[in-house]
Amino acid sequence: MKIIAVKINITYPLLPTICATKRAWNLDLKKCKKYDYVVGVSEKQIKGVYKLIDVFKDCIDPKRVEFILCPCTPVEEFVIKNEIYKNPEKINLSFNGPTMYIDDFSL
Repeated sequence: MKIIAVKINITYPLLPTICATKRAWNLDLKKCKKYDYVVGVSEKQIKGVYKLIDVFKDCIDPKRVEFILCPCTPVEEFVIKNEIYKNPEKINLSFNGPTMYIDDFSL
């Protein structure tokens, strides 16, 4: 399982979590298509966990990608959050930059 973490510190207070998470900087479009989930992170806390349905170049800003997302089941969200929070040495939610790939995440 692969996850993309998107920093939403600026947009999260202004938009619903899914809207704040669905656009991101500095990602490779082809690489994103190989990922399963996207998490929205604000102030080192996971604010939303979503299944990645599709990804394409953002029509407003070509330097960004836009995700088609749908909410995870409560069980998926619980398991993903739990695994990320219990492995802070492996998955650092205070990552530099606007995004982070989390490869080979095992549930």
